[in-house]
Amino acid sequence: MKYKIMSMTEEIARQIAAWKYDGEYAVYNTPPYEVLKEEQYAITNPHFKDNYLCFIDQNNQFVGYINLTPKIDQTIVIGIGLAPHACGRGLGYELLTLGVTIAQERYPNQLLTLYVRDWNRRAIKCYLRAGFKEVKTETIEAHNGEMMPFVFMTYIEANEQQVTN
Repeated sequence: MKYKIMSMTEEIARQIAAWKYDGEYAVYNTPPYEVLKEEQYAITNPHFKDNYLCFIDQNNQFVGYINLTPKIDQTIVIGIGLAPHACGRGLGYELLTLGVTIAQERYPNQLLTLYVRDWNRRAIKCYLRAGFKEVKTETIEAHNGEMMPFVFMTYIEANEQQVTN
């Protein structure tokens, strides 16, 4: 599927704040937009708007985003968010592979990393399929302040994937 890709806008940030997930995925629900703005979450900060790749589908619906965060150690941390209606349809894989391509263009020769809650096997399976490998599991503070185990993953270059598969 082809997507229109744009930077973060206030309208898109408001949509993200309104996303509501069910069951165990409810941990990804965010506070209302006004709270996010008051607490200076990155999606509300114009300084970080270009770190976001926001994907608009052929029906002009916002379906998800990739966040590319450069770190001091020359790594790029990738974050991904899918609209609740887009989950479980293979769109995460599509957006992540597009995001990896753009990250490699923007930040050549830098290590791409991501991390995910260790119980989120659906996401881990997607990330493995997209070319990431598990590096370690570590307990860290989640965005809600709770200490949680996360799986840290790094992207394997395409030629290295062929050798290791």
